[in-house]
Amino acid sequence: MSSISPGNAAGVLGYCVQNKVLSGGTANSALGGLMKKPGITSSSGYSAGKAGNIITGQGQKFSLNQVPSQVKSQACNAVLKQAPKLL
Repeated sequence: MSSISPGNAAGVLGYCVQNKVLSGGTANSALGGLMKKPGITSSSGYSAGKAGNIITGQGQKFSLNQVPSQVKSQACNAVLKQAPKLL
């Protein structure tokens, strides 16, 4: 997760909140902070993230739609943990 882009992180967090994998103030606060950055919603990483795809540093795609709920939860929490470093 250390190589995730701010746009992809924002999209993934939006996906995680929308699908009730993450909830609460911490997730919404991190998402709100990322959404304030210029160009976030127009980035390709953001749209990929909103669709549940994490784009790794090597350009590979990890789909949250194709993993068990426990793995999805771990991935969402990892992105949430990384988000403050992207602000």
